Amino acid sequence: MITLDSTEEWLGAAQTAVTTLATLLTIGLAFLARPSRATLFWSLSFVLAMAASFCLTAGTVTENEILRRAALGALMGAPALLWSGFRFRWGEAALPWLGPVVSIGAAVAFVAVGDGDGFGIAYRAGFLVSSLTAGLLAVDILRSRHHRDAVAVPLAVASALFLMLGVASASGLVIDSTAGADQFALLRPLAGLGMLAYVTAAVAAAVGLARADAQASRALPSHDAWDGFVAAAQARLDTAKATGERASVVLVQLDDMAEIRQTVGSTALRSLLGRFEAMVRASLPENAPVGSPEEGAVVFVIAERSAEVRERLRNLLDDVAEIELAIQLPIHPSASIGWAPTRVGGFDVTVLLYMARMASSLASEAGGDRWERVGVAVTNALLSP
Repeated sequence: MITLDSTEEWLGAAQTAVTTLATLLTIGLAFLARPSRATLFWSLSFVLAMAASFCLTAGTVTENEILRRAALGALMGAPALLWSGFRFRWGEAALPWLGPVVSIGAAVAFVAVGDGDGFGIAYRAGFLVSSLTAGLLAVDILRSRHHRDAVAVPLAVASALFLMLGVASASGLVIDSTAGADQFALLRPLAGLGMLAYVTAAVAAAVGLARADAQASRALPSHDAWDGFVAAAQARLDTAKATGERASVVLVQLDDMAEIRQTVGSTALRSLLGRFEAMVRASLPENAPVGSPEEGAVVFVIAERSAEVRERLRNLLDDVAEIELAIQLPIHPSASIGWAPTRVGGFDVTVLLYMARMASSLASEAGGDRWERVGVAVTNALLSP
């Protein structure tokens, strides 16, 4: 049987309370505010930790050894689910199966080994695997420079400490590898304290990042604002058609959005996006319709001759490259521009927007930091299956 004292029982109660609060906060303030695979896996991580903590407490009260050990094993997969959530947020391989595999494998192993030294060894092995996933998260945060998001700093520190505890316990620095149940009681409180610290840092990071992303999304133009732009753009095109003016729809897309988010974090990215959009708007005539269809993209209608549009686009590319931020970006800011003139695409704003987007995609595929005018290349892309 696993020996428990009053200290361990207190830690079990504290762990149950903290994981319950973390679950409510993550679901209410992260997942519901910003539904995504990242916030889903963060929520699943805390739900698993909460359920395992309740089962562990129930097993203790009822002296059900199988339930207690299964709960301890299930708890080992929670850090892996958390790590997968952050990998989803960063657009990297998330290994979503890792958390369930660790939980099920540890639960089965803990129940199967029986009493004696075998359980202590199995527990330390499972705890090591769990702490390794926390260590991977710390490495990812530092390697990808996500520490620029202030809320990720405590999580990186907690993850590193959690890894150190797991390695120490497995290497015999905490308990002797041949020790029985008496010395196992030393590891459980240490693991419980480590889990409490880790959960606290994790929920602060998850909620903080999700709320920051949600605020950034709310800062983007609403659906009504985009509809207003489309109506204004079509009216401007109708006027150009009636007066015989030459007009163009131009889409300016910031390059390397995912990589910039990964390397500098969401806070610096929001600053870059704000300056980017403000710079594009400031470069246009006051009566030019301007809209933002998505994060990092600005589209406008301009009634100018081809030579004037070319000069404007060259200036835009130069201005994007010279955007100044409070931090040094590891990636040189650049943009891909799609140019759809009415001479080629007619005066329907929907058609011109589609052509401009295709031209911008071709410019991006060619390496970015350039503009692409709708012509043969774009037409072929539109006609290709």
